[in-house]
Amino acid sequence: DVFRAIAPVAGMMLESIREDCNPSRAVPVFEIHGTQDDVTYWEGDMADADGWGAYPDIDTMISFWVRHNNLEQQSVEALQDKDSSDGSTVTFERYYSDVTDTEVWLYRVENGGHDWPGAWGNRDIDASQSIWAFFSQYLD
Repeated sequence: DVFRAIAPVAGMMLESIREDCNPSRAVPVFEIHGTQDDVTYWEGDMADADGWGAYPDIDTMISFWVRHNNLEQQSVEALQDKDSSDGSTVTFERYYSDVTDTEVWLYRVENGGHDWPGAWGNRDIDASQSIWAFFSQYLD
């Protein structure tokens, strides 16, 4: 009830939190995550091998928010590879509905690590500017 939208970068949601998570309203979510992240793994860590706590894979988390927000449509777009020397590309997955303005976005940074795109790691996007563009949709 405090935040209008969230935008984790290389983030995850612990399984114990997800199990009890039942927001009273739709929550716009924008996740930016590298598929080769070696800190918060794309494929999750349900065995809690790293001691952070068990957490599911990114696709499961995105599906959680898509279901919670009752979004039935999806588009997928490969973003322009502006800097081929960074060794990564970005795929934009957008989940939406014709009956609500709440959306879930995922920037899947293919071969990206535990980085802040635009500052280090991937140079095809600027995470800070992208997040502001996302949040700007939900201002009064």
